[in-house]
Amino acid sequence: MSRRSKNADADETVPDYGDMYRDSLLLDKCEMSRYLSTSHVEELGVFNQTLEKFIGDEDQRIASSYNGPPEDFEGWWIQDILGNHLRRAFVCASMDATAYHLNHLCQDVAVIVRQASPDLSREPITKAQVFLVQVGFDKSLSAV
Repeated sequence: MSRRSKNADADETVPDYGDMYRDSLLLDKCEMSRYLSTSHVEELGVFNQTLEKFIGDEDQRIASSYNGPPEDFEGWWIQDILGNHLRRAFVCASMDATAYHLNHLCQDVAVIVRQASPDLSREPITKAQVFLVQVGFDKSLSAV
């Protein structure tokens, strides 16, 4: 797994780091990428729980501090406005995390199959899907 460098002496060899990296990915079954994506999903789950608790707590706080007639209570804005904006931000964070981890997955796969990693800068999910199917992943990815 080493090759001769053009500038090296006759007895010196330079390790082929690409092959070494490929071998390590195969050996550990892309453990680092799996660990990072799994931990990120867990963090997003905690973030979502915290977000929902905050929205619920604010809704209860406003409702409990209201002293007027129930028909005049306008606490709806917590769920309908603030809650919706915060939930949209969570969806954006989730999609960004998905694109980030798909990029790493595609880079690892590209090293393993000795191909160039696709540019996922625009439409990352679609491009990752096409790339993964092209290199031999299950065709059912096409239905996603």
